Amino acid sequence: MLDVETARKELLQKSLLHIEKATALTWASRAAAALDLAAGATTERKRGQWLQDAENYRQEALEHAAMTEDMEFLAAVITEIKTHRKAALKPLDKTA
Repeated sequence: MLDVETARKELLQKSLLHIEKATALTWASRAAAALDLAAGATTERKRGQWLQDAENYRQEALEHAAMTEDMEFLAAVITEIKTHRKAALKPLDKTA
């Protein structure tokens, strides 16, 4: 189940800062994707589930971005996620 060899190689090749930034971007991308899926949801229930997932992913992204202690990077991650949130929070089109 664990891939210790790959982790060992990563730790020998990358700094903790690089790992934290990459991890933050992975979680932020998941948050954005979940928000996009929420925007395209056809039921409130499904949209609610995607929004809940997006918030969980967003929290992980912010945690890892904050670990970099790079406030510009953290702000950029927040901004990128926000660009996807607007459409996800629009009311469902009941005529579709």
